[in-house]
Amino acid sequence: YSRFPVPSLFIVGDHDELTLPWLMEATAKAVAGSRFVVIPGAGHSAYFERSDLFNATVTAFLEQVRNRDAAGSRDSK
Repeated sequence: YSRFPVPSLFIVGDHDELTLPWLMEATAKAVAGSRFVVIPGAGHSAYFERSDLFNATVTAFLEQVRNRDAAGSRDSK
């Protein structure tokens, strides 16, 4: 996983009892360059329970990846 070539975002709710936050964090640490985010006040369905924070987190991550990719394509010219 240390050379996983895809930008990775791990999101978990702080009250998730199915995907335990500590386990998700350990998984994220095993993937080089990944990002780990805990959504407060959410359980297993953070995308539904805290859609405001979930959507903001995903949007920020995708913008970061897009900006990185755009900078990389400019640098390769």
